[in-house]
Amino acid sequence: VLNEIQARHQRVYERVAPAVVAVQTRDAKNGASCYGAGVVVSPDGLILTSSTIVSADTRSVKIYFQNGRVMTAKVMKVDHNTESCALEVVFGAEDCRPLPYIELCDSSKVSVGELAYTAGNPFHTISRDGQVAWSVGIISGIYKIVSADKRSRYDGVVLETDAAVNPGSDGGPLIDGHGRLLGLMSLCFCESRWLGTA
Repeated sequence: VLNEIQARHQRVYERVAPAVVAVQTRDAKNGASCYGAGVVVSPDGLILTSSTIVSADTRSVKIYFQNGRVMTAKVMKVDHNTESCALEVVFGAEDCRPLPYIELCDSSKVSVGELAYTAGNPFHTISRDGQVAWSVGIISGIYKIVSADKRSRYDGVVLETDAAVNPGSDGGPLIDGHGRLLGLMSLCFCESRWLGTA
């Protein structure tokens, strides 16, 4: 049974990890840089990430894949209410397509206790080590939150997980047991619970 569980975790990791990216941005006003994670959700290069990484004044966006590939992206849409951002990869003539991506799922149908994975870029692991930070846990709560984190202004329903979430994981995917995207990891947290949210 343990071998079957381990094999399942490995299959999901092998399918999802190539679609998890590091996102590095530079602000046009003050030149400050910010980093986090993102996830490719279409073969033609649509990436979802967090608006805490991509400010209104973002001048440049670099995307780092775990295989060492580095691409640029342009900001398509920022939604501060959901703290999310859509980016589009800018393909050069020599860039091969399609990109690895993961499918979306209906997060309103998830329940507490279901299997969940987090994938992120804490401390630049993707660009530095070529490795996605991967963790397994469960959906540990579903509730409305007003974030206790000052950089996150999220106010709404979250999926909470006990899978590891670290600085640099924001914008990365929360994944269901079948390898589909449930939500984007957030900086927001509840002071009484102190667990990761998406």
